[in-house]
Amino acid sequence: MRNYLFSRNWCMDLSLLHYCKQTAFPALSILEKATVRKKLRQKRAEQDARVIHVKSRRIADAVQVLPEWRKAKWIAAYASLNEEVQTDALLAASLADGKYLVLPKVEVKRLRLFRITDPERDLVGSGSFGIREPVPDRCEEIPANQIDLFLTPGVGFDCFGSRIGFGGGFYDRLLVNKRNDAKVIGLGFEFQVVHALPTARDDYPVDLIVTEENLYQPNLSFFTSNSEMETQRLAQALYQNGLKEGGVMALHGDLGVGKTMFVKALANAMGIVEDASSPTFVFCREYHGDIMLYHIDCYRLDTLRSAEEDYWAELLEQKGLIAIEWAEKLNTLPPKKTVHLCGTILDQERRKWSLFTPLRNQLTLHQAKK
Repeated sequence: MRNYLFSRNWCMDLSLLHYCKQTAFPALSILEKATVRKKLRQKRAEQDARVIHVKSRRIADAVQVLPEWRKAKWIAAYASLNEEVQTDALLAASLADGKYLVLPKVEVKRLRLFRITDPERDLVGSGSFGIREPVPDRCEEIPANQIDLFLTPGVGFDCFGSRIGFGGGFYDRLLVNKRNDAKVIGLGFEFQVVHALPTARDDYPVDLIVTEENLYQPNLSFFTSNSEMETQRLAQALYQNGLKEGGVMALHGDLGVGKTMFVKALANAMGIVEDASSPTFVFCREYHGDIMLYHIDCYRLDTLRSAEEDYWAELLEQKGLIAIEWAEKLNTLPPKKTVHLCGTILDQERRKWSLFTPLRNQLTLHQAKK
């Protein structure tokens, strides 16, 4: 098994991001950044100030218990705009914890970083774009490669770690100069995290995204199975290592790669005695085991009929494991927490399986052994 966290190599990050997105959401590649940015900014602006305050407090609390926060000595944060995740609590906490706090200042087309020891004294009320910024004459400039942890704002994020801002590219140009071991955490509200954003080569991904509801940490692993038995063992190991509580698993890959066999192995691991045959000619088959298994096959699906749409909506409210073959043909988006598994045929016996998970609490799935 090869395990790969997106943050380790930026160039490889982007190729893996494109690979995952094109596999799971091929139709989303045509989305325009400007369209997505406009919709998310509008939705963010519509939030009540009291709601923003409550959500921001939850996000700040979640950040402060992260090991990335606890280990960091130098933290680069930002002074928030009214509609963004409010950072005042995090700025105060970093100083109270004895950390070195750094904030950015916009200069022409780049961000310069300055150490802040007293926000009231060191920040000017309205700098570039109406953002509070450090006063260079009062603050020490700090290079990006000295920072351990970057907290970044964003207009939008996606499950694969992509981030879009206002379109100036300031953070993208800043983050290319960070150390390889430095972490980047995006702060956003849950509605700002979408399934997949259009990604350009200059867009720098984040390691984690903290919202008031979830902690997103995109992770990709590769498994190679040399026989059907090894594929079955992989399915059983994935169930034992993180699918026992249920959820949604989307299966992708060409005909004959072994998607149905994989679901049968899941059913066996769940204690289901029935044969979990492919539901190609019906929308879904249901099986009773340790938890419910809902097996969906979208191969012959052109579009969801109204009855199937209603069933799909009800299904997402149920407890159990939903396994979807040919999930990319589903003309409605699965939940953002969906686990994606893509199979590739190497030869008559061998298969390569690519496992993608969007949440930190799903990382145990990548510990599955063949």
